[in-house]
Amino acid sequence: MTAELPLIVENLSFRYRDRQGTAIRSISFEAGAGEILLIAGASGCGKTTLVRCINGLIPRSYKGERTGRVLLYGEDTAGWSLARISQKVGTVLQDPERQILGTKVLNEVAFGLENLGMARHEIIQRVDEALAYLKITPLRGRETFHLSGGEKQKVALAGVLAMRPSILLLD
Repeated sequence: MTAELPLIVENLSFRYRDRQGTAIRSISFEAGAGEILLIAGASGCGKTTLVRCINGLIPRSYKGERTGRVLLYGEDTAGWSLARISQKVGTVLQDPERQILGTKVLNEVAFGLENLGMARHEIIQRVDEALAYLKITPLRGRETFHLSGGEKQKVALAGVLAMRPSILLLD
């Protein structure tokens, strides 16, 4: 049964290298297919750290001491590359300014797909589907620095949705 669950977090703890105290301690939960799971808490309680553990940035980009396991479809992600994890897990950051790299909406939404080496016609199809799904097709040709904060959030989400991850993390 556990192999079928998209996400299992087992006894996960993490302490950043240069900080006192544990950022997250002994977190365990499961998320099934189609399930929506909300993790709420005060600022600084470890929500972003948990997201970084699930999407693989911890321990690959953020160093420290991690114990416990993150399993995607029954497989421990400890030996997975960041590229492999990102094909299953999509993340939308709290601040879209930290996520948007492209100067045009079309290029921004296509960015992840281009990095996978996908054919151009497939990229355009997925970009258009994501923009239509979020009802932001009119933004397709716009420059990202002219967008409102809410529009930037939707563009960041469109870029993640275009990748078609099976797990979506919203920080």
